Order: sequence, then structure tokens, then C-alpha cells
Amino acid sequence: MNRTRHAFVFTGVVALALLVGCGEEKKAAAPPVVAAAPAKCADTDMDGVCDKDDQCPDTKAGTRVGPAGCNCDYTLQTHFANDSANLVDAADKAELDRLAAVMTNPKLQFVAGEIDGYTDNVGDAAYNEKLSKERAEAVANYLKSKGVVLGDRFTTKGFGAADPIADNSTEEGRAKNRRVTIRRTDCGPAL
Repeated sequence: MNRTRHAFVFTGVVALALLVGCGEEKKAAAPPVVAAAPAKCADTDMDGVCDKDDQCPDTKAGTRVGPAGCNCDYTLQTHFANDSANLVDAADKAELDRLAAVMTNPKLQFVAGEIDGYTDNVGDAAYNEKLSKERAEAVANYLKSKGVVLGDRFTTKGFGAADPIADNSTEEGRAKNRRVTIRRTDCGPAL
């Protein structure tokens, strides 16, 4: 009886082996398909955006940029004479001209921001608020005169003597506080 049982077990194992292909030559499994690594692209300014897509090709390495390669934390400050909303400084105009050249690029029509005007602390608060708004509008009008379409992408605001960047007790400090700041808002908060 033991022999019968062993023969049955052996016969069952052989039958099972034949059913699952034991004894057949196994074919090597095809290797898994691996996607090729994306090719490195040229990025001359090393901002993480390929040159072919980079709309601001001179961005400094390490600068936080948006998908078009333009600085997300760009801030420009222009300065004004006391009690004036006239843009007269040649260096400020030159910087605004460079900004206008970027902002007229049709591929950058998504860029949005704020144009904020400020004054020093000399004078009446209500007057300073009005003057600071006029300064912001003077910068916006200058950009418009250079072909920049601000539309509803940019806002102009006047903050009077709020948020000084220098000491208002000195003439030098007051001069620094008479300014307009242009700041991008479309990239989200800085990390």
C-alpha cells in the first residue's frame, strides 16, 4: 500500500509538473521597458529653465523664477524729489526702460504685480497719501508710454509715509523713502 501511495504521489507530482511546464525549457523574460532619461537642455543662465523657453535669459543663478524664467521676486524702486511725482532720474528711467522691454514680450502677458507709491513723513498724512498714489501712477504711465499694457494685471496704490525703508530723521533717509516699488505678485509667496 505504501508503494501505491508513493506511486500516486509521484504520478501526481509529474502530472502537476507537466501542467505548469516543469521540464520545459524556460524562455528568458523580456527585460522591463525603462523610459529614457530626459535629455539635458541648454540653460545658459542656470535658472532651471531651458534656453528655448527662457523669456528672461539673464536671470542670475539661484534666483526664484517662474515657468518663463523671469525673476519672481523682482522689485524695482524709483525715487522722487520732495513734493513731486515727476520721474526725472535718468537711472530710474533706464531701469524702467529695461523692465518695459521685458513686459512688452507677448509671452509674458501673464505677469502681474503692484506699483506702490510712498512718501517721507514730512507733511500732512492725507496729502502724502495722495502724492504717493500720484507717484505710483506716474510710473504706471511711464511704462504705458513704452508700450506696456498693464490692464488689470497691475494695481497702483499709494501708502503715504507707511513702510519707510530708511530713517526719516535725515534728508538722506527721507529721500530713500520717496519712492515707488514695483513688485511681481503672480509667482506666489517666496519660500
